[in-house]
Amino acid sequence: MDNRFVPPPSETAVATARILRSEGTSTERVLWERLRARRFLGIKFRRQQPIGTYIADFYSNEMRLVVEVDGSEHNDAEQKRRDAARDEFFREHGITVIRIPTGLVAHDMARALQTLAARIEALNVGKDALVNDGCAAIGPHP
Repeated sequence: MDNRFVPPPSETAVATARILRSEGTSTERVLWERLRARRFLGIKFRRQQPIGTYIADFYSNEMRLVVEVDGSEHNDAEQKRRDAARDEFFREHGITVIRIPTGLVAHDMARALQTLAARIEALNVGKDALVNDGCAAIGPHP
């Protein structure tokens, strides 16, 4: 199902997103400085954007793109299961998910941005640069 409708956020997601915006991780804050105000490829991103019951680290409505910064906790089997369900929800609504390891952002921002730009460019020209049927992971987890 490719439902182009983006579900409205739940009240809980909105409240949680407000908290996350003020208490985000240092890695998310550093990446946000590069993504905000159309600084990255001229794309408008929102930070800690609630979508349905989920909260995306970064979301571009114009690109229908979620960028997630994943720490080592995403290697846990239960967290992987939750991430897969979340990614499926986004895919069902026509939203692509790109996951970036925290370590890559923290230790090699230039490479993280270069890889993110390549993934976005591939989306723009219609190439199949994504893996896992609409969800891409950039580099190994830290």
